[in-house]
Amino acid sequence: MDGLAGYVLKSDYLKGGTDVPLYDVEGKNIIGSIHIAGAKSLDFYPENENGQTYGSDADATSPETRPDLIRAIGEDGIEGYVLKKDLDGELPKTPEEAIAKQNSRSPGGRDIPLYDVDGETVIGVFHVG
Repeated sequence: MDGLAGYVLKSDYLKGGTDVPLYDVEGKNIIGSIHIAGAKSLDFYPENENGQTYGSDADATSPETRPDLIRAIGEDGIEGYVLKKDLDGELPKTPEEAIAKQNSRSPGGRDIPLYDVDGETVIGVFHVG
């Protein structure tokens, strides 16, 4: 704005609103503000060597922007990632499929693999329940 260059903190951007503080390179001193209109469209999740995005589900701005690998704490406190597709499971195509799937679920939940950031190496188990 007016030729002023600076940085926006992701946390400020994700809070919403249209006027966001603009910081110096250290991210400590506010040097102005920037007006952001429209939907948030930043793709801020890093990618692993396999091209999968990874990070916290809490940082997603919508269900569609969730990372491929979602940060999770598995059994025995092991920190890793679960695949979004494993966590979500196969989505039903009809209301009848949804009811059948709901009725067939185990009352104790289910276990899915807990991966390292590479999305391939299984390092533990995450319980969905």
